Amino acid sequence: MTPPGAANPQRLIAHIDMNSFFVSVERLKNPALEGLPVVVGGNPRGRSVVSSASYEARRFGIHSAMPMSRALRLCPQLVIVPPGFSDYQASHDAVKSLLADFSPSLEMASIDEGYLDLTGTAKLWGPAAEAGAAIRRRIATETGLSASIGLSTNKLVSKVASDEAKPVGDPRLGDVASADKPSRRFLTSEGVLVVPPGEEAAFLAPLPVSHLPGCGPVTVQALKAEGVRTIGDLAAMNEDRLLQRFGDHGRSLGQRARGIGSTHLSAGETRKSVSKEQTFAIDQTDLRHLRSVLHRQCEEVSATLRRKDEVARTVTLKLRYPGFETHTHSRTLDRPSNATEALFNAAANLLEANLAAGRPVRLIGVGLSNLGRIPLQADLFAPAPAAQAARREATIDALRERFGKAAILTGESVHLLNRDRGARR
Repeated sequence: MTPPGAANPQRLIAHIDMNSFFVSVERLKNPALEGLPVVVGGNPRGRSVVSSASYEARRFGIHSAMPMSRALRLCPQLVIVPPGFSDYQASHDAVKSLLADFSPSLEMASIDEGYLDLTGTAKLWGPAAEAGAAIRRRIATETGLSASIGLSTNKLVSKVASDEAKPVGDPRLGDVASADKPSRRFLTSEGVLVVPPGEEAAFLAPLPVSHLPGCGPVTVQALKAEGVRTIGDLAAMNEDRLLQRFGDHGRSLGQRARGIGSTHLSAGETRKSVSKEQTFAIDQTDLRHLRSVLHRQCEEVSATLRRKDEVARTVTLKLRYPGFETHTHSRTLDRPSNATEALFNAAANLLEANLAAGRPVRLIGVGLSNLGRIPLQADLFAPAPAAQAARREATIDALRERFGKAAILTGESVHLLNRDRGARR
């Protein structure tokens, strides 16, 4: 709390936007994709669209949400990679976790972008430029991913700033390599752009109106009909004319064009999945050992659900082979569950059906998604064995909470105990 009589600190909001997020994650898994025009998406023979495009692909006019068939016509040598959403979720979770170290006030706007309130953190992280560089550096070091960061006094300007800090070659932003591009004077280091207090309107003014959040194609065309090309033109437009032409939306457009935006961050993100994975020191071919590790992982993720009174409907198996070749396989349960054995059976069936015969496994993991709350009213007609199993798992959870996760191993995970003993001899 600010002491009586002390001035409130200047607000500082950072917008962190991951660069070509899905493609970047795929390149971590397969470095051979570096430098190639790559998109993440489905089969071009269907109705699939581009989920993410590399900057090399964007130079051909390819962008997200474009039909894959059109993307291939624009760039016949395009490399199409099927999406691995469990990997994207894992990277999102890693980025979110490290962002929370910089400020407890965090809002993840989507899987690849978020806001941080850094107000009053200068003694910890330095001024805006230093804080932005530190965040970007840590993301790169700990995840191998690249981010663009905008910092200003509010969310709106920071979001535009992070776009203007995007890597050279993003065709959405025009010729960002041009030395006389007005926004370049606000760049403080690679990928970090800071708009000082009081310069919000000056920063926005030279930019095309299409760069202003809330100005979609229809609004942009309507503004062009009024002779408005830049955000500065919009800021100078008569408010009565804006109201007459666009109604209440017009007043909002005028305010945003002058750099007025919200500073409120919402932390109410709902957890969408829970997962556990293990990378082996030595690649594994022993199916029993893989099943044992998978069982222990199911014990942990199911316990996480039970602590939150949640159940999962979808089980996802993740397998990574040498060379970072990664595959995910999912199954939707007939009935949502948080029971270890039900989840393990689904995961083990996926393992049996999809494990490449004879190939060593570098990593195995299990993820649970399509989460929901357990109904407050218990099922009065649940079979006795199911009720007994639930009580048994509750007891095991309590013992592990007190004595540690390895205090009790159940099911196929007990084989890990014998393996560990043999390794210590």
